[in-house]
Amino acid sequence: LIQPTQAGMKNLGSTKSDAQGKFSFDNNDESGPRLIQAIFEGVQYNKMVARGMPSTGVQIPVYPATTKAGTAKETQHFIVLQPGDKEMTVSEGLLYVGDPNVTYYDPVNGSVRFYVPAEVKGPIGVTVNPAGGMPIPRPALKTKDPNIYKIDYPIHPGETRFDLNYTIPTTSPMIFSDKEIHPEASSNLVVPNGVTAKSDDLELAGTEPKTQASIYRIKNASFK
Repeated sequence: LIQPTQAGMKNLGSTKSDAQGKFSFDNNDESGPRLIQAIFEGVQYNKMVARGMPSTGVQIPVYPATTKAGTAKETQHFIVLQPGDKEMTVSEGLLYVGDPNVTYYDPVNGSVRFYVPAEVKGPIGVTVNPAGGMPIPRPALKTKDPNIYKIDYPIHPGETRFDLNYTIPTTSPMIFSDKEIHPEASSNLVVPNGVTAKSDDLELAGTEPKTQASIYRIKNASFK
């Protein structure tokens, strides 16, 4: 049982559930919001209890954990390019859908793996956006495979989006090469209004109504 404060997270107590999953805390401090963290089979689940909410009958759904590959599937992948004078900013979004009955968690190989171009300079930012939860920063961890990184984060039932951000140097002509390691996902490349992307690996799919950004469908797993 944790209480968020200006000084950080204050631990109000810990307990274990019984065989039926029931649990209780001796701490009755209801002066502010509280966060219940439940750990089951090595995976953490969170439940925020706002001020004024009942402190009895609180339920936290938990699920069996599995390392079986393919349990969670990447369904959408979009790449947004923002060219600049000295560098190009790249933002990627990976949308995963978890199995409705289990949590996929592979801390060794990474629950999520992704490719970044070899030209990347500087850090790779990763933000996890769980369904109905707060954004969570996570490090991009190198793997033994060139340009392949992994994210150590469990994929719960429902949708989870992983946002990536990095930069590559500007060249003339400006060339961007990437690779899809989950070709079954629907993949799109987006460039701002006034920028044109040319490639045999792309197909213009339309424009975004508000910004007039061009949206291209990525046709091949490796594209340039």
